[in-house]
Amino acid sequence: MMRWLRVPAVLITASLVLGIGLIELKRSVDGRRKIAVAGLMADAPRHDLSILLSVPPEQFHMHRLQRWGVMVGAQGQVVRLRNVPAQELPTIARQPWVAALSPLAGS
Repeated sequence: MMRWLRVPAVLITASLVLGIGLIELKRSVDGRRKIAVAGLMADAPRHDLSILLSVPPEQFHMHRLQRWGVMVGAQGQVVRLRNVPAQELPTIARQPWVAALSPLAGS
């Protein structure tokens, strides 16, 4: 058994799997934190969100966000989405370019 641990291919593969696992764990924890800080409740079926991006929005970001809700505007690094299904909140919050979520004012 210990002989396999000395094979470089096994060590490299194990390191990659561990690294990817840690990155995904961090994204998951960060996503849950963003949702909790925003005070978004999972019991509501849909949410209207104001999403602060960590980078200026580009076509890629807009296209991805439109998958999850109806875009009603963007100003600076803030994008506003309506009718976002509650089950999509973790997916949005896990994105590394999403800095924060908050309920859309007036909804």
